[in-house]
Amino acid sequence: RVQDALRRIERDEVCRLAVELDSIDSPTGQEMAVGEFVLDWLSREGFAPRKLALDDHGPFNVMGILPGTGRGRSLLFNSHLDTILAREDTWLDPGAVNPIHHSSWRDGDRVYGMGIVNDKGPMACWMAACKAIKDSGVRLPGDLVPVDRLVQWVNPSCLPGDEPRVEKLGAAPGKIPTKALRGLI
Repeated sequence: RVQDALRRIERDEVCRLAVELDSIDSPTGQEMAVGEFVLDWLSREGFAPRKLALDDHGPFNVMGILPGTGRGRSLLFNSHLDTILAREDTWLDPGAVNPIHHSSWRDGDRVYGMGIVNDKGPMACWMAACKAIKDSGVRLPGDLVPVDRLVQWVNPSCLPGDEPRVEKLGAAPGKIPTKALRGLI
């Protein structure tokens, strides 16, 4: 049954999905468009997604669930939605305007672009794996939980104004606020 799931993963589909994800520019703080794309994809594919946010108007994490049998541990895949650099971040990196930071392309069996390696390529891989597991009919012992989160890290000393949000979620400074996931999986 595992082999049946693996056979359902198509290289072309993974590459297409990676390029499609990376075509949505999402520097840190501007992840909502790619978050909506992932939310729609998870919904279309039957993963009962939901937004995890502190309010209805701000940024959000995305989480889906494919229920398992209830007899084992859940399998969680996760990636971050942001790709760090905005075009205007030339103060941080003089090359921030370079298209390699804001687009990707495929050449044969290879896909290129900074967003592909940080983190939309791995995201496309696990999204395809989740879809293959679901489509194969395999029921895992625990739930299958795809999660996309806003940022790679949260460091309140670097993000003025974020201190109340991080504190409200119960995270220590410099840690990813994951407390919001407790009780959901």
